Order: sequence, then structure tokens, then C-alpha cells
Amino acid sequence: MTDPDVLAIVARLVAAQLADWSGLPSGWRGVSVDDTLDVVLGSDRVGADLVPLDDPANGCSARAWLRNGEVVLLEVAWRAAAPAWPVDGLEPPETRDDVVDGLVVVVGGEWVYPQRGLSVVTNQDGTSARHLFGFVPTTLDAYRRLLRPDLATVRRPAVRMTEGDEL
Repeated sequence: MTDPDVLAIVARLVAAQLADWSGLPSGWRGVSVDDTLDVVLGSDRVGADLVPLDDPANGCSARAWLRNGEVVLLEVAWRAAAPAWPVDGLEPPETRDDVVDGLVVVVGGEWVYPQRGLSVVTNQDGTSARHLFGFVPTTLDAYRRLLRPDLATVRRPAVRMTEGDEL
């Protein structure tokens, strides 16, 4: 079996074609690793490599998280023109969790479909998708502990520069 094309999977997420979505393939190594950033995922804060992907569409970005070279999480995020949510053909989620997106708390804004390998973060009124996450199908507990990304923006305290400080 050949590895699926990352561009094809990202394109499905961008188009929100999810009625028959069944998650990422297990053991998939379909992402080249040129520039990575060490990060953690889930409440257990398990290490992963974050890889930015080419922007798949105007106003949209994509990235992948890898462990031991395998893709464990794939994200498409919209800066503008996000797709309407929920999409046709998708059953209700197993749960809707509160999520911090940037600096905003979105109550019930993360729609989690762990057995389908899908999580969706919506805008505050739940009418459009802001982030779509694909992953290998798993349990809700495993998603929360090992995969759930932290989307919160951390504000750093302002620091006053004094004479002699350099940027």
C-alpha cells in the first residue's frame, strides 16, 4: 500500500468533505520533515514535531504533528472564509468541549469525533469551522491525553527596556 498524498488529505479538509471521513491512516509517513519545531500535545504533554505545510488555499494554513516520523495530527485552519459548520452527512459529535482559541474561550466550541479521527474548533456562535484536525481514529480519552493541541495564545508580560538594553 502506498502512502496517501498529504495534499489530497489537506484538500479534503479544506473542502470540509467529511461525510465519509474515517481518519488518517495508521503509520502514515506522508510529510517531509524539513523544518520542525518541538512541541507537546494533549494533557499528558507528549512530545511531537510540528511541521508547517504549504498554505492549501487563500486565507487558509495547514500543519502536521509527527511522532517518530509518523503523522499523528493534521490541521487546516482558516484566517478568513471558513466553511459553514456543521457539514451535511456528519453525525453529532461524541462530545463538545470548551476550547481556548487564541485569546477567546469558545464554550462547547470543540466538536470531537474520536472514532472518526476528527476534531473541529468552531467560531463562538458555532456556525463556521476555524480549525479542522484529522488524526488516526482513537478513543476520546486517548485524544484528550495524547493528541489535543493547545490553541491558546500566551501573553507575555510587557518588559520595560532600560538604557543599554538591545533588541
